[in-house]
Amino acid sequence: MDEPLGALSRGVRLVAAGGTISMQGEHAVPSLDAHELAAQLPQLAAVKQLKVENVLALPGAQISLGEALELARHACAASAWGDGVVITTGTDTLEEIAVLCALLHDGEGPDRPDRRALGRPAGPVD
Repeated sequence: MDEPLGALSRGVRLVAAGGTISMQGEHAVPSLDAHELAAQLPQLAAVKQLKVENVLALPGAQISLGEALELARHACAASAWGDGVVITTGTDTLEEIAVLCALLHDGEGPDRPDRRALGRPAGPVD
């Protein structure tokens, strides 16, 4: 897996928003930040332009509509700079945040969800 990751021609931004992937402890609370999540995957060391950042640290079910919208806007802004964007969040809001990103994203690129899943005609990136 290291070889394809090392061949990436553009940056990758890991945007941490909390969720199940970041939870630890007896009461399962979000505690791993973006740097700690990236450290859990040594394969990411092969990504030459990896940027990690924390935006939220909430269980997915506790992300408000406003927070989800702001997270999607943040991801779209990062994408506009040419970065591929990976958002870590909980399964409770995964689809909703993906839809918001797809609706807000006005650039081209393979980093947006399949338009057919949103009831849109297939475009050149599908």
